[in-house]
Amino acid sequence: MEINFNEFAAFKAITFLNPDADISLESKHAINEERVLITKQLYAYMVQKDGLEKAIYRFGRLILMGTSMSKMACESKEAVWIADFFENIGFTSFAKELIFGDH
Repeated sequence: MEINFNEFAAFKAITFLNPDADISLESKHAINEERVLITKQLYAYMVQKDGLEKAIYRFGRLILMGTSMSKMACESKEAVWIADFFENIGFTSFAKELIFGDH
């Protein structure tokens, strides 16, 4: 599926702004509101650019692709965690902080 820079930027924000992160309740609420706003703006942009029928199809595919990517990222992180647990892979403390959020 071809997407332009604006669609990619919005998709990236929707995908990676995580309201479930270990942050304050107020921050979770703010992030969720922004994600909803960006999602609505992306849909409106696609409708204006492509027309309703094509926008519905493209928007749906893009959002479903995000779900698949999130699932793959979780599975990859789990595999890395297991490898680290059994000491199959050596990680620097910096890498552990990036991957696992350890402080």
